[in-house]
Parts: sequence; C-alpha cells; structure tokens
Amino acid sequence: MISLRTKWGISLAKIRQDFGEEIVSRFRSDVTLYISKGEIVESGGIYILTGKGKLFADGISAGLFLDND
Repeated sequence: MISLRTKWGISLAKIRQDFGEEIVSRFRSDVTLYISKGEIVESGGIYILTGKGKLFADGISAGLFLDND
C-alpha cells in the first residue's frame, strides 16, 4: 500500500506477490475510478498517484486495499 505513495508507484506484479490474484483482480477493477478522476495514472502495469491523488492518498489506499465488503 505504501508503494503507491512513492514516485515509483506500485506494480501489479508487486500487488500479486504481496496480496494474491484475487486482490489484483479487485484492484484492477477499483483503480479505474481513480484513473478517471485523474488521481492515479497507469503506465506499463505501474500505478502512480498524481499530484491531485496525493492529496487523497489515505482514502485512495483504503479504497484499493482494505476489504470494504
């Protein structure tokens, strides 16, 4: 989760390694909201917070990685 806040972002491979395929699938679905709002950008399977996204980093991380079911 903390990798998302760095300038290097987080890769799907790292999410898969740390959390498993189920979380990768959910992440890929959920991250589209933040991409559409201009809070995250994706390049080559790496996701990075934008300047706008950094303002909402806690909420974004919670939305992407916490079990909200």
